[in-house]
Amino acid sequence: MTEILQQGARLYFGDQTSVNSPTWFRGGVEVLTGLIFPWSRIFIVGLALVALGALWLLLYRSYAGLNVRAVMQNRDTPLFHGAQSGHGTADVSGTPPPLGLDAEDQIRLAFGRTL
Repeated sequence: MTEILQQGARLYFGDQTSVNSPTWFRGGVEVLTGLIFPWSRIFIVGLALVALGALWLLLYRSYAGLNVRAVMQNRDTPLFHGAQSGHGTADVSGTPPPLGLDAEDQIRLAFGRTL
């Protein structure tokens, strides 16, 4: 159904996929003879590096990152400095665990043993 609606919108409004870059964003850097890195690709790689750096700063230079690393390494560690680690699946998906069981009980039910 959605494909029919999309095709109908394309037929009515026209194909809107062609995006023209500004004149200062066209071209690129010639690294080797015949090998040109376009400015758009360089921008995307730079943006990805900035995002990676921001994630590193968040995880290793903030209190929130300290909590994330503590929970990943040992679930009981965050309790010593006041962070709540919650229930296993509720932390990841935002939904309560089935039958109100914590992660250890879920593992015990699923596999018949604990970690």
